[in-house]
Amino acid sequence: MNLPYYKLTPEGVPVLSSEQINRITDQLVRELQPELYYSQIDAVSLSLVMKHLSGWHFAGRYLSKSGSLLGLACFQGGTMPITDETRTATDTLAVPPRSILVDRRLFQKEYERMFRFTLAHEIGHALLHEHFASSSANMQAYQEQGNQRRLEDTAERFGIREKKELNTAYDWIEWQANAFASSLLMPKTLIRQTRNLVFSERIPYMEFLNELCITVTDVFKVSHTAAFYRLKELDIAPEDSHILPNGVIAEKGL
Repeated sequence: MNLPYYKLTPEGVPVLSSEQINRITDQLVRELQPELYYSQIDAVSLSLVMKHLSGWHFAGRYLSKSGSLLGLACFQGGTMPITDETRTATDTLAVPPRSILVDRRLFQKEYERMFRFTLAHEIGHALLHEHFASSSANMQAYQEQGNQRRLEDTAERFGIREKKELNTAYDWIEWQANAFASSLLMPKTLIRQTRNLVFSERIPYMEFLNELCITVTDVFKVSHTAAFYRLKELDIAPEDSHILPNGVIAEKGL
């Protein structure tokens, strides 16, 4: 896959805006599944993306006892601890270079949407962060910060933190992988096409927005939360809108 040129920080972190990431993923999907733009809108095939991810391998393993580690992109290879299905016994796994691992729990049908977001997140790392990962010092610092932030990031897996909260290389790397996953699974052009198909002036905007969010969830095989954040990012959902405990999207004050 040929990516457009982008600058790097001294640490090797890509300098990319949300719009640049949107263009990268849109180009990628257009190359692999052009029919989505010209016939019936459907979910992006991650297996097709993986097939064209040159030199990368994919496997499912139970990655941690707590279940908090959902996936990882292993650039250099080596050995890593894994666990069994009960998450009680530990073992080591020899991981070849350029491997993407996803926790086996996510292979269950009920976790399909989380599986897709996790895999897309790791594909984002694989495509965007190889230069950063080539430094052992970078990866050591990344691992240390990851151990501190893993539970938080798992809880916010489908959200994209405000850029003003991004202070470290780890923060930026994770933000980019989440932004990449969101835009790969829900390409900007296809979301706007879906919006035009669903939109009706005969119903209140918030009612339309809830119907659109459900449609995006079903068509693109993402979580309701991921769909909502994507609609906010694309300025389709109002900035002050939020999801109520019952899953309904409402305006501020409701």
